[in-house]
Amino acid sequence: MITAYEREVLAKSAGNIRVDAIIAKPVTPSSLLNTLIQLQRNETSQPVPVAEVFNATRTTLAAIRGARILLVEDNPLNQQVAQEFLIKGGLEVTTANNGLEALAWLEKSSFDAVLMDLHMPVLDGLEATRRIRQSAALKELPIIAMTAAAMNQDKEACVAAGMNDHIAKPVEPEELANALAKWIKPKPAAAQQEKAADIRPDTKAIAKLESNLPGVAVQAALARLGGNIYLYRRLLLAFAEQHRNAATLLRQKLVDGDTEQLFFVAHSLKGEAGNLGFGALQASADRLCRMLKSAEERNLTAQTEILAQECEAAHLLLSQSEANADDELLALSVNSEELFKNANLLPDLKKLLRQLKAKNLDARYSVTDLVRKIGDQELALEFAEIAQATHELRYDAALIALEKLLERNSWTDHE
Repeated sequence: MITAYEREVLAKSAGNIRVDAIIAKPVTPSSLLNTLIQLQRNETSQPVPVAEVFNATRTTLAAIRGARILLVEDNPLNQQVAQEFLIKGGLEVTTANNGLEALAWLEKSSFDAVLMDLHMPVLDGLEATRRIRQSAALKELPIIAMTAAAMNQDKEACVAAGMNDHIAKPVEPEELANALAKWIKPKPAAAQQEKAADIRPDTKAIAKLESNLPGVAVQAALARLGGNIYLYRRLLLAFAEQHRNAATLLRQKLVDGDTEQLFFVAHSLKGEAGNLGFGALQASADRLCRMLKSAEERNLTAQTEILAQECEAAHLLLSQSEANADDELLALSVNSEELFKNANLLPDLKKLLRQLKAKNLDARYSVTDLVRKIGDQELALEFAEIAQATHELRYDAALIALEKLLERNSWTDHE
């Protein structure tokens, strides 16, 4: 059904009438393609409310609350998406940028499960898994593949390498939660912890985002982020900046005959676009990756151009959205800063800064207090890296991350 009204209004007026998809006018090529892709997968395009999705997944994860997850992923944006979901689900997350880093972490720490990307530099997920399984102590460690490659041969390769399960990117929250709950042994004490309050996302802000981003699966993207609208905005801005020249780069790599770099650019776009809800861009990048992987040359030029045009369309859309949302972004930044001021966290952050510079062991206690005070606030994810490094006595790394957090949020002048 195509309408000039808001989707929610039409959905309510439809009552019990089954409407598989609603497309808002003006209809864009991206929104139409996204809808057709969803229907082809036997999915309706009516998004499940963010709160409903995340509260359901948090219930699934309740039995394994506190479990330690090693997230092995080379893409920073994809890392942030997965981290936000897992941390808000009550899990502890350690990140590794490639398979080699993952092996190093497993030598010095224990984990309840590993989420392993397949395609990474230095050491890919398959070889890393094979090496992990060579250790008698790690033979039973659950390893779940997270990959944008969903072909049968990829799934077979995962099993052959010793992985327990396979979930496709962009990861659907329910699928990820179910996989973790299936493979991680329940923690009886964790299930008795006080139940966290249900999230109540700003429905007006979500509606505004959907209005500014026609054709983008905003609700699905927010569900992966536990409803964190502020982080979603930041990731959109980062995506726009990082890939502002993607179309030019794709065309140049094709002219140069550099198919390896062409695949790398397309693969990166596919994963990030999927996580952020750009279904048409993700689908175009996926088709190009498949062509390159199978050495299909017949339609390579045409498909590269299609992807380049999708990149240009996405960049234009994000630029327009950014212009429309500048005031809101500023307000969100101010609100986040006020949140820290009102909770008296700035003095605690400054205290931690001094302790880290002095390599004072009391920094660990300060971090624990800060984690408790921040709770489920919007900047909990940013602080998670600092907390993790401090508890592992990597004070230099924690100090660098804390200084970046203060600078990024314009708190360096607050003494």
